Amino acid sequence: MRRTVAAAFVAASLLVSPGAGAQGEDLAARIDRARVEDPAAFRSLRALVERVGAAPLRADRLRTLAGELRVLGEGGLYPMLALLQPGAKELAAVREAHPARAARLEALLLDAVGRLRDPAAIPTLRAALVRDEAEVAQAAARGLGRMCRDEDVAFLAANGSAAATEGLGFCRTVAVGRLLRERLHGDRLAAVRAAGQWGSSWAWQALGPEASAASAAVRSEMVRDFVAGFPAAEGELARAIVRAILLLDRPETPALVEALRATAPEAATQLRARWERAHRKR
Repeated sequence: MRRTVAAAFVAASLLVSPGAGAQGEDLAARIDRARVEDPAAFRSLRALVERVGAAPLRADRLRTLAGELRVLGEGGLYPMLALLQPGAKELAAVREAHPARAARLEALLLDAVGRLRDPAAIPTLRAALVRDEAEVAQAAARGLGRMCRDEDVAFLAANGSAAATEGLGFCRTVAVGRLLRERLHGDRLAAVRAAGQWGSSWAWQALGPEASAASAAVRSEMVRDFVAGFPAAEGELARAIVRAILLLDRPETPALVEALRATAPEAATQLRARWERAHRKR
């Protein structure tokens, strides 16, 4: 079973030719057309980039900027994609003077584009996934995960990086949940984070009772995996497991933690204390 789910997604990717050249030409034409139809949107984005280049991106400015980009909605898709293309002069100027600042801005742009779930962004997101800057690759992976098509899942699964694995957590299908359970045997930290994101009780409730019920078995299996794996976990992995258990918010969690006492009483006590402490902070 461990190979079956991953192999199915990889096989799906072989049936879909990415067509990078053709898609790139098509995207350039769409950007040019959008620039003619709505030049004000492009000017607005250029002004935003200039502001970023003029001052540091502190946490409060990052939040404000992220909100500004999301508010643009579909009308901001092509202006944002234009900024993300290789050779875009506006972003290149910021990158030359302030590399870290430019990476943060690119990550915000990729995140805003990914939230729109428009297939026109896929070539740009795929190209950004292999970037060296972690925040850029992570934002691209989240965007591809949100697309949630079989070929996007296959692309992330085949990439195998920590960012790609975490991106899978944003595609809430039962098949992806099973794939993430398999990944718990590889890069465990990335897989635990992704599984927690995927299994979020709140997110599944928002998708409706039918979807929530369909995923319940996989989410229960994940909680069992996390509780069973906690005694051997340390540091950041242990913290990620506790957070994932909290996100999944399964009714069987207290009983599973209590059952752990039979084989690992000290770990069970520690897990219960950390889980309850985190639960109170929600």
